[in-house]
Amino acid sequence: MTQQGAGIGINGGVSLGLMAQRMRGNAFILAALMLFSTIAIYFVQPFDAPLAPTLVDEDLSMNSGQQGLDVLFMGNSYTQSNNLDGLVESALQQNSPSANADKLAAGGLRIDQHATRAQTAGHQWNTTLNNGNWDWVILQDQSQVPSFPPTSSQYWQDSKNGAIILDDMIEDQGAETVFLMTWGRRDGDSQNQWRSPDYPTMQAHLDSGYRLYAENVSTPDRPAWIAPAGLAFKHIYDEIVAQGGTPEDSGTLFHDLYTSDGSHPSLSGSYLATCVVYATLTGDDPVGLIGPGGLDATRTLELQQAAAMTVFSNTPNVFYPWMRNTNSVTTFGNGNGSVILHPALDESTTLPHRPGSRADSAELDLTAGAYQKWDNGSNSMLMFTQGSTFNGTTIDAFGQLRLNITGGNLVPGSGIVNRNIVQAVQMAGNYSYDTLRIGCQGQTCGSIRTTGPLRIIANTIVIEQGASINADEVVWGGYGEGGPSIQAANVSSDGAGGGGHGDTGGDGGGPMGGSGGRLYGNGSEPGSSGGNVSSTFNNQTSVDARGGLGGGVIELFARTIIINGTVTADGSQGDDGQRPSTGTGPGGSGAGGGSGGSVMVMANTVDIGFNGLITADGGDGGDGANGAQVGPGTGAHDGGDGGGGGAGGRLMVAYAPNGLTNNGAYHADGGTGGARGWPYGSGSVGVAGGNGNAGFAFTGAFGGWGGAPTYALNGTWVSPLIGREDVLHIGTHFVLTANIPANTSVNGSMRWTVDNQTWSEWSPVNLSGSDVPPFTWMQLQLNLSALNNSTTPRITVIDSSNFHWEAVHDLSLDVSNTPGANPVMYFAGPLGLVNNGSDDAQVGYTDSVLWLPVDAKPVAEGWLHLTPPNFLVDGNVTVSLGGATIMVINSSKIPSYGLTISIPQALLQSNWPSQGTSSSSTGVDWGTLNIRAASSTPYMSSFMMELAAIPYELTLGIGDNGSLVNAMTAHATSISGGWATADFPLFPLTASGDALDEHAITLSNLNITFIDDIAPSVADVTFLVAGTEVTTARFGDLVEIRVRVLVNESDLLVNWHLEGLSTISRWPPASLGNMTWDTVHNAYTAVFDTTVFSVEYGDTMALWIWLEDAVGNQRHPGGVADWYDRVLLRPVYPGLIGSTTSGCMITDGNVCQMEPGDIVTLYTEAEFGRTDLHVRALVFNASNNSAPFEVFMPWDSDTKEYRGSYTPWASDLGFLRVEYIAIDPNLNERSWHYWNPIEPQPFVFQIAVVDQTKPTELSFSVHPQGVAADGWRINASWLQQASDSTNATFTVDDGNPIALPLTERAEISPVLSYVALGSSTAAGTGASDENHSQVGIIHRALEDEFGEVRLNNLSQDGGRVMDFRGKWGEINSSNPDIVTILPFSDYLSSDTSSWRTNYPKLLDDIASTGAHVFFGELRIDPDYICHIGSGPGGCYSFYEFEAISEKNAILRDIVSTRPDVTIVPIIDSNAEHPEWISDDGSHPNVLGHAHLAELFLREIRGWLGTRELVQNASVQFDTAGLLPGNHDLELHVIDGSNNTASDLALGADASIYLEADSDILTVDIIHPTDSALLEPRPVLFRVDTGCAIGCTVQLQVEVDGELVHTATTDGILEWYEDWEQFGFGQHQVVATVSTPDWVVPIRTATSEFSIVEPPHPEWSTQCESSEHTTSIDGISRFGKMGRLSVTSHTQECMVTNIGEVNGTLQFLGAPSDAESPFDCGPSQPVEVVPLDSIRFECYAEENSSYSGIHALIFEIVRVLPSNHWTGNATEAVHGPVEYRLFLADPLFVPYAGQTTDDGTGLGGEPDLESSSDMPGPAKVALFTLLLILIGLLSLTGYNRWKDAQDPYAQPEHDQSLFSVEPPDPFESPVDEDAEVTGDESPEQEKKRVSSRLGLPDGGRFVKDGGTTTYIDADGKQWLKDEDGGFTRL
Repeated sequence: MTQQGAGIGINGGVSLGLMAQRMRGNAFILAALMLFSTIAIYFVQPFDAPLAPTLVDEDLSMNSGQQGLDVLFMGNSYTQSNNLDGLVESALQQNSPSANADKLAAGGLRIDQHATRAQTAGHQWNTTLNNGNWDWVILQDQSQVPSFPPTSSQYWQDSKNGAIILDDMIEDQGAETVFLMTWGRRDGDSQNQWRSPDYPTMQAHLDSGYRLYAENVSTPDRPAWIAPAGLAFKHIYDEIVAQGGTPEDSGTLFHDLYTSDGSHPSLSGSYLATCVVYATLTGDDPVGLIGPGGLDATRTLELQQAAAMTVFSNTPNVFYPWMRNTNSVTTFGNGNGSVILHPALDESTTLPHRPGSRADSAELDLTAGAYQKWDNGSNSMLMFTQGSTFNGTTIDAFGQLRLNITGGNLVPGSGIVNRNIVQAVQMAGNYSYDTLRIGCQGQTCGSIRTTGPLRIIANTIVIEQGASINADEVVWGGYGEGGPSIQAANVSSDGAGGGGHGDTGGDGGGPMGGSGGRLYGNGSEPGSSGGNVSSTFNNQTSVDARGGLGGGVIELFARTIIINGTVTADGSQGDDGQRPSTGTGPGGSGAGGGSGGSVMVMANTVDIGFNGLITADGGDGGDGANGAQVGPGTGAHDGGDGGGGGAGGRLMVAYAPNGLTNNGAYHADGGTGGARGWPYGSGSVGVAGGNGNAGFAFTGAFGGWGGAPTYALNGTWVSPLIGREDVLHIGTHFVLTANIPANTSVNGSMRWTVDNQTWSEWSPVNLSGSDVPPFTWMQLQLNLSALNNSTTPRITVIDSSNFHWEAVHDLSLDVSNTPGANPVMYFAGPLGLVNNGSDDAQVGYTDSVLWLPVDAKPVAEGWLHLTPPNFLVDGNVTVSLGGATIMVINSSKIPSYGLTISIPQALLQSNWPSQGTSSSSTGVDWGTLNIRAASSTPYMSSFMMELAAIPYELTLGIGDNGSLVNAMTAHATSISGGWATADFPLFPLTASGDALDEHAITLSNLNITFIDDIAPSVADVTFLVAGTEVTTARFGDLVEIRVRVLVNESDLLVNWHLEGLSTISRWPPASLGNMTWDTVHNAYTAVFDTTVFSVEYGDTMALWIWLEDAVGNQRHPGGVADWYDRVLLRPVYPGLIGSTTSGCMITDGNVCQMEPGDIVTLYTEAEFGRTDLHVRALVFNASNNSAPFEVFMPWDSDTKEYRGSYTPWASDLGFLRVEYIAIDPNLNERSWHYWNPIEPQPFVFQIAVVDQTKPTELSFSVHPQGVAADGWRINASWLQQASDSTNATFTVDDGNPIALPLTERAEISPVLSYVALGSSTAAGTGASDENHSQVGIIHRALEDEFGEVRLNNLSQDGGRVMDFRGKWGEINSSNPDIVTILPFSDYLSSDTSSWRTNYPKLLDDIASTGAHVFFGELRIDPDYICHIGSGPGGCYSFYEFEAISEKNAILRDIVSTRPDVTIVPIIDSNAEHPEWISDDGSHPNVLGHAHLAELFLREIRGWLGTRELVQNASVQFDTAGLLPGNHDLELHVIDGSNNTASDLALGADASIYLEADSDILTVDIIHPTDSALLEPRPVLFRVDTGCAIGCTVQLQVEVDGELVHTATTDGILEWYEDWEQFGFGQHQVVATVSTPDWVVPIRTATSEFSIVEPPHPEWSTQCESSEHTTSIDGISRFGKMGRLSVTSHTQECMVTNIGEVNGTLQFLGAPSDAESPFDCGPSQPVEVVPLDSIRFECYAEENSSYSGIHALIFEIVRVLPSNHWTGNATEAVHGPVEYRLFLADPLFVPYAGQTTDDGTGLGGEPDLESSSDMPGPAKVALFTLLLILIGLLSLTGYNRWKDAQDPYAQPEHDQSLFSVEPPDPFESPVDEDAEVTGDESPEQEKKRVSSRLGLPDGGRFVKDGGTTTYIDADGKQWLKDEDGGFTRL
């Protein structure tokens, strides 16, 4: 902030700094020039201003210019931005070419600175203003100043004074002053956040500031005007907020009104201001002006509309220059001089209103005329399908008129008939068409509802949008009907199943729900219904919920099918479950949904449009009902179950290849299962039904219908009637668009009529263009033909154009938004067109008479249609108007349908009637126009006028008869109650009528005169403190008074006066205050400072208001009683500022700790030092919900504090919450101060009442009883407070506490005598009897506690202290223990001096008897005091309240030094508890006496609880659990507060010796248990020993008499022994314990166990050898062909487990040489289950590489578990065995007759056979085959050899080249048909093996009867065949 008085430009440094950064070139020169051009401004801040507003200089770089003629701007950079004057000049010149605008502006100038310059002679400002001949001078202040506080800102005052100076100078020049209200900154005034933190606040302050400028400058004869540009900014701001946006966000229109600094206007902002100035000066609407080049058309229009709304709608309290002429307005609410409305649309405009004034006169002109309606366009032939006549023709699906198809390759079964359905029809069965169209006409669309299966065959089928074929919900039953549900005996039921079709339906919910229907059908059958839910009663079955129906069947076959509508065959929903019939019971279950039906759509071309839909959906299941119960109870009623959803049906769409276009949808969805019902009470929720499954929805191509169709050779089409009744269509021209192939032709004709009775002859039609005379109806006929049936001509479109005239019917104008309300005018019938009249037949001529509005004028030529008479002789007919001939025609030339005549507009105008007769229905004068038809020859009958069309325009003057003012008055009354309260800115004006939407009327020449003869009135008054509305204020508040006046008149003089009603002393007041207008709140405001009164002052303050408006209308108060509103002013709030305490044992923060019976004193002070308050402390017991105890705290003038005391009793143990109340009884006002742990206040708010008085141990003794086993007798005694509860225990040797029960009820000093003193209440008045009186109840309570108690009730009516003293003798002789005093009469009758003198003496006398006194202190509830402004009936006067309070202060002072007196607070709560008062109205009844007694008993019981008593206890103690020896005993006494009594003695309270018991040792053998069977492994021993008295235990353990273990232990001992020392068999264990500590018997335990060998497998082994020879022919060897024989050898052993447990076997073998021919297996360990077998095998075959003798040594062993008791890894099962084998070479035998390689043979070996006669070629062929065979065999042999070397291929034993699979040793050998597997891939899985050797590893054999099955590791089963092979199942 700039330092005040510093002498520098305001924020000038900032501006220069910014410019310097931008202008880097000549920064120093630029800065110097700017400093030179800146004027230093000095401001003085008023002393009392809260803040000095900070001004910011407007952009100092902007230069001013001179251009002046009509409008002069005096502003600053806001005006310079975008050349605002130039923008305004451009706008004004668009309607006033001579307009000019100029400016005087410099950055940051204020209005007072403009005034200073204008007053300086020779200054540019002075010369420009004085020499410019201006019409308007527009003043714009610095952007911040108008927003500053007017009363405290010197800136604002300076600008106001400058404006007054300038206005005088402007007036001298004959110009007028206009203030340009600027706009708030986009984000508020950042330099003055305290004033304008945001845009809305700153704009409101600117609004108020500029209005105050205008008010200060204006005079009654010369107002100053305002151009509210800133309010236009606000209009845009508010619009964005209303739409939910943030105006300040970038990109919004509001944001774009500013430049980047958020202050100066952008081009949009400047143009918005331009439009506001334009509308302000001219009163014209800126909408439609040409905007500046930098704005697009859209933005320009937005700104123009915003300005128009601001000036003409949103600112009713702004008076504009164009509104001043004779208080009249001449433009509509939008600022236009005329408006156009469309009656058919009930369009409205607005009329201006001046709130605070009323309309005195109002007129306008209404212009209405005929509307020329042109009908131009292209008409598709589809428009003519309805009403046409077809003969051999049709309009097909493509909208083309063509010849019918009569044959050819049609869709089989299609027809030649065309049908167009536009209504709802029902159909079933088979139908054939050429074209079927289901379409719409008007608002109605066609539909087919099937009543059975429907099949339609056609060439074209079209289903338009909105049309449908519907086979929904038609079938009951069916093949897939859902399962039903029957209600059970307990009235519950399950859901029924959904119907099935394309799939199964959903099951019904619940455990016994009906099953879903089954799947069935092929797409040509209907769906099925869902199941029912039924119930049976008296053998009668009824359906509770019916299943949904199934869908039907629809089949559509055509060449082309177009679907934009719907084709559906859906099932329906099942019924929902029923509610319980009686209202109570389980909910019923839902029925099943029906299934979808079948839909087939089949065509070459299928087009499903965007709105097309084909469905066969299932229906939903019914919902289960909720369980219910009527009436009270906690029933358990289950919710019903849902029904199952129906299945989808079957849907098929078939089309020729590429013939489907699908933009829609088709489906056969299942229905949703019904929802579950909810239970009542503890019942169970129902079960939802299952969803139906989706059905079958198929699309696919078929071959299509082939070939081309044949067409008819000839056909005719006759159109429907074209036109409209009683409307003359004029200038008709039409063209037909046709496709006419070679050898085809189209010709046509037309006819027309006017009267719809007589038609013209058929006339030829030119397809390329034909004209039609005027008609009401016409008709076309077209003939189509072809020379052959292979093609057809086609008509696609008929283009036409014509016009006719339309009138507006029954036009009304109403001042309302609702047509017919507050009518201004009503024109019955047609307006703008005359279309009929009457005929006046005379001899030789007929006059056609037309009635026309006299003041109208024709707008075009007219038309008249005449029907001629019957001419006897042909002659000329002359038609004339006003003597002027229109036409002459020979009667023979007149067409039979009549003569249509055109009447020129000029002729109509010259003969238009000028006078006539007024019509009451229209309010218009009507005259006649006669058109004469005369014949030169005789005729029969006469000419007749059938129809006319005379278009005219009529202007009506509205309102001259007062109708407009009356309607405005009615509207003001209905909306606001009258003119005085009408605060709306605009009247609505609505036009309505029967017309075309585009038919318009014009309103113009508006003139409304307003007069202000309405006295201003107050609408409401609001009092506010700190911005919050209040009805009560307090001393120290600044009370803002807001007065809102009716219609928000902002130019009133408002005076006010506020004064207390109880203190007002004169009328009228000596002086009045003045209120100012607050634009922010639209109210007059003033501020009242309550500190003018004292802190104790309080009264009801009344407000009087004086009003006077600008024209002198006044409203003043008539007297004191004529106030407007009141506010209650209270003294300073009765608050407290802290508290202290005394009497606490400990004070810890806000907690006071004390004991029962202690007295705590509370102290506090009041705010502002008030001494007139009544302070109470309320003590709440947190442990119960009892009423708080009230501590009265009167003012102590000595300590200058409020002081009170409180005594808690034992019943108050725990935390007590203390809350303070400060009460102003005279105003019934109080403040509460309570404990807030979040925000602690400086008060002691908690009292911790703790009992720290310990019990006292008196005696403790222990005595043996008889022998030691009989135990001890324990005795004890202690001292405690009577209110305490104590718990006594003792311990032996510091062990667990043992309870000591009391022996008898303790006794304390009894209460033997009770004396009662008091007045009539204490005497029992109001009680039903003595026992139910206050004293009687106390007496009975004492006797309940102490037995007989003597009562001496010395109370008497009116009893006072002197009476009590007079009865001293009786008191003394009663020797009382307790005395109660209840002196009600003494409070009201005795004076304070009597209390001070007599009560101390009375209390001292009573104290001499030793009695304790309980004194009832009467306290008055402040709510029961007659305070200011209110008070209950019978309330205490404030004087009585003060007198009672003073006596209480005396009493507390007396009691403070007398501990034998306890105060009992008695609150007079009659106001809150009228039920405590007896019928006499002054004494308590039984309830009241009981309440009083309870108050006394609380204190009595508390006091009694502080006395002491002795408790005695005794118990017999069992010593069985004690150890022998000496024992110490201790006594423990604890009270209810955990206070422990001091120890009775140092050391043990008692001691005694106990001898030992003989049976103290124990022993138990836990393991081995008796008769245990153990395996041969280490044996676990576990022995439990013990000594009851903790002595040493010695253990010895023997097994079979041998000592095996000794130990010293106490508890469980574990160890292991080697089993071998015991061996197999049964053994005995003996355990013995003894102790060296005591002489006691030993203890022994025994057990037996056995060691046995565990089970193991047993084996049976069978071994055998076998060999097998295989021969192969066709083998080449040694150069010859022959037979090769190979022998294989097998050694195999089968081992069977004949034991009872599993065992694991392994084959171990070693060949005799390194290269062994043996292949053995399996080699890995194999587990064998009982009764199962495993085969071990070694295999070898002859091979030249292995010829000779080979040996193999092998054995079979059992693999033992790792932990086997023998410690071995294996054990022998078979072997070792040595196996020797001789292998010879394979045997080769050549074939006979073979020659050598030289031709004599194939080799050197002899032939097996001779075949010399084999031909040479055959030999070659044989040789070739042999070579091929050898190659194949060699390849196979190599693969087999390779497999044999692969260890992963074992043990399948694939055959080598020279071997076959060896036979199973357990089966008979097979030599033939060995399996050949050479072609198998190694990866190919085998399905059969020839022997068990080919089986996969890891499996097991299973024998069942005679069948052997092998189950491999993968779980696959192999069945053994008869040949020994295995086939995989």
